[in-house]
Amino acid sequence: MREMEAMVSRFQAHALEKFTQYMKGETFALAYLFAKDAPVQPSELSRASGSSSARIAMLLGNLEQKGLVTRAPDPKDRRKTLVTLTEKGAAKAKAQREKYTSEIEAVFREMGARDTEDFLRTTRRFLEIAEAQK
Repeated sequence: MREMEAMVSRFQAHALEKFTQYMKGETFALAYLFAKDAPVQPSELSRASGSSSARIAMLLGNLEQKGLVTRAPDPKDRRKTLVTLTEKGAAKAKAQREKYTSEIEAVFREMGARDTEDFLRTTRRFLEIAEAQK
């Protein structure tokens, strides 16, 4: 446990944050919408991100002001809203994805195939066990 705490403490400020930022906030929302390649309801973004509906509403408002998404009534059920990436939003999401992929690939190249495979295998196992502990 001490070794794990020491690693997290030492690398948290830079290395971990660099990679976890892709899974948070506006970056996550853009990546999610880009991967879906279809309009989604805010509630789906809320579930996928683990954020409250109020947080998602605020986030979408910011993205809309920046011209990265649009919100419109669902034509099948006008009580619901659909969120869609704009061309500008899709371009930004694509650029973020390419940057993230490039950074991860550089780390894995430096680690080599064997260490990368071991890392992925043991990380998957760790997360499976941690998830089962809930």
